[in-house]
Amino acid sequence: MRTTIAVLAAILSFVLTLIAGPVLWLDKNVVDRTGFVETMSPLGQDESFKRDLATAIGRRVASEAPVPEHLESVVTKAVTAAANGMFDLPGYPDAWNSTLERSHALTIGAESKSSTTAFTLDVAPLVDLVVKEADKKLPVKVAGPKVALISMGDLSQRQMIEPVLRIAPYGTPLAVGAALAFLLALVSARRRGALLMVGGVSLVVIAVIWKVLTFAGVTVLGQRMGGELEGVLLSRIGDVVSAQVDQAFWVLLISGLAGFVVGTVVESIRRRKEIRTAQVSAPREDGYDDGFLPGR
Repeated sequence: MRTTIAVLAAILSFVLTLIAGPVLWLDKNVVDRTGFVETMSPLGQDESFKRDLATAIGRRVASEAPVPEHLESVVTKAVTAAANGMFDLPGYPDAWNSTLERSHALTIGAESKSSTTAFTLDVAPLVDLVVKEADKKLPVKVAGPKVALISMGDLSQRQMIEPVLRIAPYGTPLAVGAALAFLLALVSARRRGALLMVGGVSLVVIAVIWKVLTFAGVTVLGQRMGGELEGVLLSRIGDVVSAQVDQAFWVLLISGLAGFVVGTVVESIRRRKEIRTAQVSAPREDGYDDGFLPGR
Protein backbone atom coordinates (compact mmCIF):
# COMPACT_ATOMS: atom_id res chain seq x y z
CA MET A 1 0.00 0.00 0.00
CA ARG A 2 2.82 2.39 0.87
CA THR A 3 4.53 1.71 -2.43
CA THR A 4 1.32 2.39 -4.37
CA ILE A 5 0.80 5.70 -2.57
CA ALA A 6 4.42 6.69 -3.21
CA VAL A 7 4.16 5.91 -6.94
CA LEU A 8 0.88 7.80 -7.39
CA ALA A 9 2.13 10.80 -5.39
CA ALA A 10 5.37 10.88 -7.41
CA ILE A 11 3.45 10.85 -10.70
CA LEU A 12 1.16 13.62 -9.44
CA SER A 13 4.16 15.69 -8.36
CA PHE A 14 5.76 15.25 -11.81
CA VAL A 15 2.61 16.39 -13.64
CA LEU A 16 1.99 19.37 -11.35
CA THR A 17 5.62 20.51 -11.60
CA LEU A 18 5.50 20.25 -15.38
CA ILE A 19 2.46 22.54 -15.46
CA ALA A 20 3.34 24.86 -12.57
CA GLY A 21 6.60 26.17 -14.03
CA PRO A 22 5.17 27.75 -17.20
CA VAL A 23 2.06 28.97 -15.34
CA LEU A 24 4.17 30.71 -12.69
CA TRP A 25 6.27 32.36 -15.40
CA LEU A 26 3.15 33.49 -17.21
CA ASP A 27 1.66 35.00 -14.06
CA LYS A 28 4.86 36.81 -13.10
CA ASN A 29 6.03 38.06 -16.49
CA VAL A 30 2.84 38.50 -18.53
CA VAL A 31 -0.29 38.85 -16.38
CA ASP A 32 1.39 41.02 -13.74
CA ARG A 33 1.74 44.54 -15.15
CA THR A 34 5.08 45.29 -13.48
CA GLY A 35 6.54 42.00 -14.62
CA PHE A 36 5.23 42.60 -18.14
CA VAL A 37 6.87 46.02 -18.33
CA GLU A 38 10.18 44.66 -17.02
CA THR A 39 10.08 41.77 -19.46
CA MET A 40 9.21 43.86 -22.51
CA SER A 41 11.16 47.01 -21.65
CA PRO A 42 14.37 45.87 -23.46
CA LEU A 43 12.32 45.61 -26.66
CA GLY A 44 12.42 49.39 -26.82
CA GLN A 45 16.16 49.19 -27.53
CA ASP A 46 15.92 46.57 -30.27
CA GLU A 47 17.18 48.18 -33.49
CA SER A 48 14.81 46.33 -35.83
CA PHE A 49 11.82 47.08 -33.65
CA LYS A 50 12.77 50.74 -33.25
CA ARG A 51 13.07 51.15 -37.02
CA ASP A 52 9.65 49.62 -37.71
CA LEU A 53 8.06 51.46 -34.79
CA ALA A 54 9.40 54.83 -35.96
CA THR A 55 8.05 54.20 -39.46
CA ALA A 56 4.61 53.24 -38.13
CA ILE A 57 4.36 56.26 -35.81
CA GLY A 58 5.68 58.68 -38.44
CA ARG A 59 3.11 57.52 -40.97
CA ARG A 60 0.28 57.63 -38.43
CA VAL A 61 1.02 61.19 -37.30
CA ALA A 62 1.74 62.51 -40.80
CA SER A 63 -1.44 61.02 -42.28
CA GLU A 64 -3.82 61.99 -39.48
CA ALA A 65 -2.49 65.38 -38.42
CA PRO A 66 -4.86 68.17 -39.58
CA VAL A 67 -2.52 70.66 -41.33
CA PRO A 68 -2.90 73.00 -44.33
CA GLU A 69 -2.31 71.27 -47.66
CA HIS A 70 0.63 73.47 -48.62
CA LEU A 71 2.45 72.45 -45.43
CA GLU A 72 1.90 68.69 -45.73
CA SER A 73 5.34 67.92 -47.13
CA VAL A 74 7.05 70.06 -44.50
CA VAL A 75 5.06 68.43 -41.71
CA THR A 76 5.75 64.96 -43.07
CA LYS A 77 9.50 65.57 -43.12
CA ALA A 78 9.49 67.07 -39.63
CA VAL A 79 7.36 64.26 -38.19
CA THR A 80 9.48 61.57 -39.87
CA ALA A 81 12.65 63.13 -38.52
CA ALA A 82 11.15 63.42 -35.03
CA ALA A 83 9.97 59.80 -35.14
CA ASN A 84 13.38 58.52 -36.19
CA GLY A 85 15.09 60.59 -33.52
CA MET A 86 12.66 60.00 -30.63
CA PHE A 87 14.78 57.15 -29.24
CA ASP A 88 17.52 59.63 -28.30
CA LEU A 89 15.15 62.00 -26.50
CA PRO A 90 15.29 62.16 -22.67
CA GLY A 91 11.60 61.38 -22.41
CA TYR A 92 11.73 58.21 -24.51
CA PRO A 93 12.31 55.63 -21.71
CA ASP A 94 9.33 56.91 -19.69
CA ALA A 95 7.15 57.16 -22.81
CA TRP A 96 8.05 53.59 -23.78
CA ASN A 97 7.25 52.24 -20.31
CA SER A 98 3.95 54.13 -20.37
CA THR A 99 3.25 52.56 -23.77
CA LEU A 100 3.84 49.12 -22.30
CA GLU A 101 1.57 49.80 -19.32
CA ARG A 102 -1.27 51.00 -21.57
CA SER A 103 -0.71 48.10 -23.96
CA HIS A 104 -0.89 45.66 -21.05
CA ALA A 105 -4.23 47.10 -20.00
CA LEU A 106 -5.62 46.75 -23.53
CA THR A 107 -4.23 43.28 -24.17
CA ILE A 108 -4.31 41.54 -20.79
CA GLY A 109 -5.71 43.89 -18.16
CA ALA A 110 -9.11 45.32 -17.39
CA GLU A 111 -9.67 46.80 -20.87
CA SER A 112 -8.86 43.59 -22.75
CA LYS A 113 -12.34 41.98 -22.61
CA SER A 114 -13.46 43.65 -25.82
CA SER A 115 -10.18 43.05 -27.67
CA THR A 116 -10.36 41.15 -30.95
CA THR A 117 -6.62 41.03 -31.66
CA ALA A 118 -3.78 39.02 -30.15
CA PHE A 119 -1.84 42.10 -29.02
CA THR A 120 -2.62 45.83 -28.99
CA LEU A 121 0.23 48.33 -28.76
CA ASP A 122 -0.93 51.73 -27.50
CA VAL A 123 1.72 54.14 -28.76
CA ALA A 124 -0.07 57.36 -27.72
CA PRO A 125 2.76 58.37 -25.31
CA LEU A 126 5.30 57.95 -28.12
CA VAL A 127 3.09 59.89 -30.53
CA ASP A 128 2.91 62.77 -28.05
CA LEU A 129 6.69 62.71 -27.78
CA VAL A 130 7.08 62.86 -31.56
CA VAL A 131 4.49 65.63 -31.96
CA LYS A 132 6.13 67.81 -29.30
CA GLU A 133 9.53 67.38 -30.96
CA ALA A 134 8.12 68.11 -34.44
CA ASP A 135 6.35 71.24 -33.19
CA LYS A 136 9.73 72.77 -32.35
CA LYS A 137 10.64 72.80 -36.05
CA LEU A 138 7.29 73.72 -37.61
CA PRO A 139 5.58 77.07 -38.15
CA VAL A 140 2.27 75.54 -37.05
CA LYS A 141 1.25 73.30 -34.19
CA VAL A 142 0.59 69.67 -35.09
CA ALA A 143 -2.13 67.79 -33.27
CA GLY A 144 -1.47 64.08 -33.03
CA PRO A 145 -4.24 61.47 -33.31
CA LYS A 146 -6.27 60.96 -30.13
CA VAL A 147 -6.14 57.18 -30.58
CA ALA A 148 -2.85 55.56 -31.55
CA LEU A 149 -3.25 51.81 -31.48
CA ILE A 150 -1.24 49.25 -33.40
CA SER A 151 -3.12 45.95 -33.53
CA MET A 152 -1.31 42.66 -34.06
CA GLY A 153 -2.83 39.29 -34.79
CA ASP A 154 -6.51 38.46 -35.21
CA LEU A 155 -9.47 37.07 -33.29
CA SER A 156 -8.44 33.43 -33.76
CA GLN A 157 -5.07 34.11 -32.14
CA ARG A 158 -6.83 36.03 -29.36
CA GLN A 159 -8.97 32.97 -28.71
CA MET A 160 -5.79 30.89 -28.40
CA ILE A 161 -4.26 33.27 -25.85
CA GLU A 162 -7.25 33.83 -23.54
CA PRO A 163 -7.48 30.26 -22.11
CA VAL A 164 -3.76 30.40 -21.32
CA LEU A 165 -4.14 33.71 -19.48
CA ARG A 166 -7.03 32.35 -17.41
CA ILE A 167 -4.90 29.64 -15.79
CA ALA A 168 -2.12 32.05 -14.76
CA PRO A 169 -3.46 32.68 -11.19
CA TYR A 170 -3.21 28.96 -10.41
CA GLY A 171 0.59 28.80 -10.66
CA THR A 172 1.26 29.03 -6.92
CA PRO A 173 -1.36 26.42 -5.90
CA LEU A 174 0.05 24.07 -8.54
CA ALA A 175 3.60 24.53 -7.23
CA VAL A 176 2.49 23.97 -3.62
CA GLY A 177 0.57 20.88 -4.69
CA ALA A 178 3.64 19.52 -6.48
CA ALA A 179 5.80 20.01 -3.38
CA LEU A 180 3.23 18.37 -1.07
CA ALA A 181 2.80 15.44 -3.46
CA PHE A 182 6.55 14.86 -3.55
CA LEU A 183 6.79 15.01 0.25
CA LEU A 184 3.97 12.46 0.49
CA ALA A 185 5.80 10.22 -1.95
CA LEU A 186 9.03 10.58 0.03
CA VAL A 187 7.36 9.76 3.33
CA SER A 188 5.47 6.79 1.89
CA ALA A 189 8.34 5.28 -0.10
CA ARG A 190 10.08 2.22 1.28
CA ARG A 191 13.19 3.02 -0.74
CA ARG A 192 13.65 6.77 -0.48
CA GLY A 193 16.97 6.68 -2.27
CA ALA A 194 15.34 5.18 -5.35
CA LEU A 195 12.60 7.83 -5.18
CA LEU A 196 15.21 10.60 -5.08
CA MET A 197 16.92 9.06 -8.10
CA VAL A 198 13.65 8.96 -10.01
CA GLY A 199 12.88 12.52 -8.91
CA GLY A 200 16.24 13.71 -10.22
CA VAL A 201 15.66 12.10 -13.59
CA SER A 202 12.15 13.59 -13.66
CA LEU A 203 13.52 17.12 -13.21
CA VAL A 204 15.83 16.62 -16.19
CA VAL A 205 12.91 15.32 -18.26
CA ILE A 206 10.77 18.33 -17.27
CA ALA A 207 13.57 20.71 -18.28
CA VAL A 208 13.82 19.07 -21.71
CA ILE A 209 10.05 19.19 -22.21
CA TRP A 210 9.92 22.89 -21.30
CA LYS A 211 12.70 23.66 -23.77
CA VAL A 212 11.07 21.73 -26.61
CA LEU A 213 7.62 23.21 -25.99
CA THR A 214 9.05 26.75 -25.86
CA PHE A 215 10.75 26.33 -29.22
CA ALA A 216 7.65 24.77 -30.77
CA GLY A 217 5.30 27.41 -29.34
CA VAL A 218 7.34 30.39 -30.55
CA THR A 219 7.76 28.80 -33.98
CA VAL A 220 4.05 28.06 -34.43
CA LEU A 221 2.95 31.50 -33.21
CA GLY A 222 5.51 33.14 -35.49
CA GLN A 223 4.06 31.36 -38.50
CA ARG A 224 0.55 32.58 -37.64
CA MET A 225 1.45 36.26 -37.20
CA GLY A 226 2.27 38.44 -40.18
CA GLY A 227 3.78 41.90 -40.49
CA GLU A 228 7.29 43.13 -39.80
CA LEU A 229 6.46 44.84 -36.52
CA GLU A 230 4.61 41.76 -35.29
CA GLY A 231 7.52 39.57 -36.31
CA VAL A 232 10.04 41.68 -34.40
CA LEU A 233 7.76 41.82 -31.34
CA LEU A 234 7.25 38.08 -31.34
CA SER A 235 10.95 37.47 -31.94
CA ARG A 236 11.79 39.58 -28.89
CA ILE A 237 9.21 37.76 -26.75
CA GLY A 238 10.63 34.48 -28.00
CA ASP A 239 14.15 35.58 -27.06
CA VAL A 240 13.03 36.55 -23.55
CA VAL A 241 11.13 33.31 -23.00
CA SER A 242 13.95 31.19 -24.42
CA ALA A 243 16.54 32.93 -22.24
CA GLN A 244 14.51 32.36 -19.08
CA VAL A 245 13.75 28.77 -20.05
CA ASP A 246 17.48 28.22 -20.59
CA GLN A 247 18.12 29.46 -17.05
CA ALA A 248 15.43 27.17 -15.68
CA PHE A 249 16.83 24.32 -17.78
CA TRP A 250 20.26 24.51 -16.15
CA VAL A 251 18.76 24.94 -12.68
CA LEU A 252 16.61 21.85 -13.15
CA LEU A 253 19.44 19.92 -14.76
CA ILE A 254 21.82 20.60 -11.87
CA SER A 255 19.08 19.96 -9.30
CA GLY A 256 18.12 16.75 -11.05
CA LEU A 257 21.69 15.48 -11.15
CA ALA A 258 22.16 16.43 -7.51
CA GLY A 259 18.97 14.58 -6.57
CA PHE A 260 20.11 11.54 -8.53
CA VAL A 261 23.52 11.53 -6.80
CA VAL A 262 21.95 11.93 -3.34
CA GLY A 263 19.50 9.16 -4.13
CA THR A 264 22.33 6.91 -5.29
CA VAL A 265 24.24 7.50 -2.04
CA VAL A 266 21.14 6.90 0.10
CA GLU A 267 20.31 3.74 -1.81
CA SER A 268 23.91 2.52 -1.52
CA ILE A 269 23.89 3.04 2.25
CA ARG A 270 20.58 1.21 2.52
CA ARG A 271 21.86 -1.78 0.56
CA ARG A 272 25.00 -2.00 2.69
CA LYS A 273 22.89 -2.01 5.84
CA GLU A 274 20.73 -4.78 4.40
CA ILE A 275 23.80 -6.86 3.56
CA ARG A 276 25.26 -6.39 7.04
CA THR A 277 21.93 -7.25 8.66
CA ALA A 278 21.67 -10.38 6.54
CA GLN A 279 25.21 -11.43 7.47
CA VAL A 280 24.60 -10.89 11.21
CA SER A 281 21.33 -12.81 11.19
CA ALA A 282 22.64 -15.70 9.05
CA PRO A 283 22.67 -19.09 10.95
CA ARG A 284 26.10 -20.37 11.96
CA GLU A 285 27.32 -23.90 11.25
CA ASP A 286 27.36 -26.36 14.18
CA GLY A 287 30.66 -26.64 15.94
CA TYR A 288 31.95 -23.36 14.52
CA ASP A 289 33.82 -21.29 17.10
CA ASP A 290 34.91 -17.83 16.02
CA GLY A 291 36.99 -17.62 19.17
CA PHE A 292 39.92 -19.14 17.27
CA LEU A 293 39.96 -16.24 14.80
CA PRO A 294 43.07 -14.09 15.08
CA GLY A 295 42.65 -11.17 17.40
CA ARG A 296 39.91 -12.81 19.45
